[in-house]
Order: sequence, then structure tokens, then C-alpha cells
Amino acid sequence: MTSKTVALKAAGMGGRLADGRITTGPDNTNNVLTLAFGVLIVALVGLGSAWIMIHLSQSTAAMSAQQSHMMP
Repeated sequence: MTSKTVALKAAGMGGRLADGRITTGPDNTNNVLTLAFGVLIVALVGLGSAWIMIHLSQSTAAMSAQQSHMMP
């Protein structure tokens, strides 16, 4: 599944929770845990990807500056 699909599924479960179709009663504990776990995974993947891109961009820019000084 793509990240867009996962995000839409998590948003759909959030909508059901807000709408009242998923309650926090003892018979629906698994639904709430599934929603929380889905949100956690989407957040970890999104933040991890952003962190990697930021650090990759910084190291690439630093490498370009060093290489420009080595050129005659």
C-alpha cells in the first residue's frame, strides 16, 4: 500500500471515531488501538522521511562546498 492509502485509511478511522461509530467501550478496544497504532506508524514514517531528507540535503550541500574548493 502506498503512503497516501495508509493516510486515507487512518483519516477514515479518525472520522468514524469522531462520528461515534467507533466508541471507547470495552467491546471496541481493538478499534481504538488499531487507530492509535495506524496514526503512530504514519507519523513515524512521515517524520523519519523528513529527517532523512533534511540530513541528506545538508550533507550534500556540505560536500558540494568542499568539492568546489578542490577544483582548480
